[in-house]
Amino acid sequence: MKIVTLTLNPALDKSSSIEKLVPEQKLRCAPLQLDAGGGGINVSKGIRKLGGSSTAVFPSGGATGLRLQALLQEAGVDIAVHPVPGETRENFSVTELSTNLQYRFTMPGLEITEPQADAMLGMIARLQPAYLVASGSLPPGLPENYYEKLAAFSKTIDARFILDTSGAALQAAADEGLYLLKPNLGELSALAGVEELE
Repeated sequence: MKIVTLTLNPALDKSSSIEKLVPEQKLRCAPLQLDAGGGGINVSKGIRKLGGSSTAVFPSGGATGLRLQALLQEAGVDIAVHPVPGETRENFSVTELSTNLQYRFTMPGLEITEPQADAMLGMIARLQPAYLVASGSLPPGLPENYYEKLAAFSKTIDARFILDTSGAALQAAADEGLYLLKPNLGELSALAGVEELE
């Protein structure tokens, strides 16, 4: 049973901690931690930790993209990369130790064109997955209905399509039909057209 994950908006996640956040001052942080991030990539990392295997498909650009690839290879995750111009995004989070609050700074991501994304569909078709898992936000440059296109594509290659996203992208894919959705309560309520329960 072959599993392929697709991350259209990958990220190099940087994190650190500090005792207290203070504006307008130079803050001395703990050593930086680097992690490969993005929805589908996180799924592949989880599958690997559980003793399974999958192939993580994603676009990669610049030195940041190469570092992201290296982190996944070091973790034993199989990857299939589509090179794109520019730099893969970096996200940054800081934990304030005095309050245990985390502050997350999420960047919009590298612009991906539809032909670039479609090239990754070709890669996926050649991998012949039984399950295709797409997770995460759509990057700038792709239409809101791109996951709907992916749902239709999955049917043509006889793969069970699992999707974890939100907003208009989730609604469009649900309209096409797929094997499994992973909405939170608010997203499920929106899909069902009912008010979210408290």
